Amino acid sequence: MTLNHIKLRTQITYGNLTMIQENFWLDEFLMAEGTVILHPSIPVSLEMTRYELNVTEGEDVYIVVTGSTRSKATNDELGRRHGWQGFGGTVSKESKHLVEHGACAVDFYAKYKASKKRVPQKTVAKIARKYFDYVNDKYADGHVHGDNRNHV
Repeated sequence: MTLNHIKLRTQITYGNLTMIQENFWLDEFLMAEGTVILHPSIPVSLEMTRYELNVTEGEDVYIVVTGSTRSKATNDELGRRHGWQGFGGTVSKESKHLVEHGACAVDFYAKYKASKKRVPQKTVAKIARKYFDYVNDKYADGHVHGDNRNHV
């Protein structure tokens, strides 16, 4: 067991149904430095996205978190590796992943539980747009960026 391996209990409401979901662990949101800073809206948006994907896809889907809050050092490294926005890259110097800009962003993709195949990026993004303030689905590796910039 790792530090911060704590099940997150998240209350969501879908239609008239209110329920507690437990599909994420706190350590899924670890920063590279080993700490966790998690905006409380992120688990709700992820759980709502996951739940609706299960309904619309007609089978169990799970979400894989590939990135969450990051330090300035990590953001700078990603900018060097992938390029900065405005200069042909995909990383923002004022990323919503950064604590100073709200720590309100998450990168993720979804998979079908049975086949382990990825749910198409556009399908995930279409649903995610209902539960995140901003969604970007233009990443070549197939992940989706969601953030709740209006909750900060």
